[in-house]
Amino acid sequence: MEALALSLGVIPFLAGRTVLAVGLLATFFAVQGVLAQREATWEAVLLAIIGGFLSLGVQALAHWLRRLVDEVAEVAREWMDLAQVALVTLLSVLFAAQALGLLGKKAWEAVSAAPVHPVALAGFPREAWALLLVGVVAWAFATLRVRMRSLFSLLPLSDMGGLGRALFFAEVGWTVLGLVLAVAFPWVGVVLAAVAFGALVAAVLLLGRVTEGGRAPCAACGKSLHQGASTCPACHVARTPSKLGLLGRVLEGAPPDAAVHRLQLLSARRCPTCAERLGRDGREPCSSCGQRPFASETEARAFVRYVDTRVAALMPIFAALALVPGLGLVLALLLYKLAPSGALGGYVRWHLSLGTRFIRGAALLGLGLLQPVPLVGALAAAALIAVLQLWTRRAFLAST
Repeated sequence: MEALALSLGVIPFLAGRTVLAVGLLATFFAVQGVLAQREATWEAVLLAIIGGFLSLGVQALAHWLRRLVDEVAEVAREWMDLAQVALVTLLSVLFAAQALGLLGKKAWEAVSAAPVHPVALAGFPREAWALLLVGVVAWAFATLRVRMRSLFSLLPLSDMGGLGRALFFAEVGWTVLGLVLAVAFPWVGVVLAAVAFGALVAAVLLLGRVTEGGRAPCAACGKSLHQGASTCPACHVARTPSKLGLLGRVLEGAPPDAAVHRLQLLSARRCPTCAERLGRDGREPCSSCGQRPFASETEARAFVRYVDTRVAALMPIFAALALVPGLGLVLALLLYKLAPSGALGGYVRWHLSLGTRFIRGAALLGLGLLQPVPLVGALAAAALIAVLQLWTRRAFLAST
């Protein structure tokens, strides 16, 4: 039962950062095998550790390649998603087979003893059911992950580089910490897997509700347009836009304040006129209608005030998240990037954003040492967000 618990506990991490999880598991069991033989040489241990660091490098490369492929055709993304589901399921079943002792010498002896039915899982009916359970759970996890990623790509701020990096580091931290717990305490890993599965289902349902109903044909020309648009980008006919809700979700009814609606579109990195996504450099005119995001310095400063207000409103939440040991600062930074409060960074010129990245890294390193201290961690998160907001604000105004 402990082997089955271990097999189920590692599935969430294999379904997430697959390459990193495989590298960490290989490193752990390699070190464990060396120590069990009581022949622990520095060379063997060092080789195992290097293998773990290599898995980090491969994971970063795989992350970069996926982002590159995401910019190619939809068909390529669909094939990658199918390959991801198949790979996670196969790796999970193989790991379970190894944990249950179905690979290696024991399996060969069992197959040799039952030549008539060699495919009957070597006479291990219980292990066969265990492998089936692991395969189904792994398939469900991987499928939910793919679905969540496809829905997340529809969110207004999902294409921001800073958000992608924050998510990447958050998942790396979750994978490392979770795998350590799953391997050291298998039943704790089962609990974590159940919690992760529930969180995935909730995330898919929430993202489905947030992203539905965002586009519809124009009443004048029939071209598909975002329902938050006040002007059709194709025929340039004025229309009454729909109001926006949480994370840019389109709601029924017209916005009560046109000026606030414009700021909401800008905070979602959308054109304030046609509501289409702005380019990588948010300062350039909209590629759909030619409208500039900020026609004057006055409009830019109004947007800064709008974002500052939202940062101040979210400060208690940032402080509460920072009470989580270890990942608190990352969670707070992730919320900052995902919420409208982090919209300024999308409009900063690339050469000015280099300074912002340096400040963010230095603040994370310095304040991260204080974050585990009770209560001080909440202040560290607030200080991190405040430093990042002030520096980004400065770079944004310098770009105007």
